[in-house]
Amino acid sequence: MTSIQPNKKRSFLNMILVGLGISIVLGSFWLVVIYNNIVDLRHDISSAKADFDALQAQNSELRSRVFALLDVSDLKESSLGLVQDKNPEYLEINSKWSFASER
Repeated sequence: MTSIQPNKKRSFLNMILVGLGISIVLGSFWLVVIYNNIVDLRHDISSAKADFDALQAQNSELRSRVFALLDVSDLKESSLGLVQDKNPEYLEINSKWSFASER
C-alpha cells in the first residue's frame, strides 16, 4: 500500500500566500481608516476657518465701534462743555533738581 504525503515545500508556500493575503486585507483596512481621518481633519479645518472668518468680521466691527467712540473730531462738537485752550501752559521742572539738569 502506498501512502501519499503532501509536499512540505508546498505547505510553506501556502503559509506565505496566506500571510500575504492577510497583510493585504489589513493594509487595505488601514488605508481606509487613514482616508477617513484625513477627510474628518479637512472638515474640521474648514469649519475652524469659517469660525475664524466670523470672528475676524466681529473684530473689525468692534474696532470700528471703538474708533467711532474715540474719534477726536466729535470732541469739539460734544456737549461736555470743553473749550480748546489757545495758549496752553505746561508744567515746568525746576532746574535745581539733579534729574532735570541737562548735561
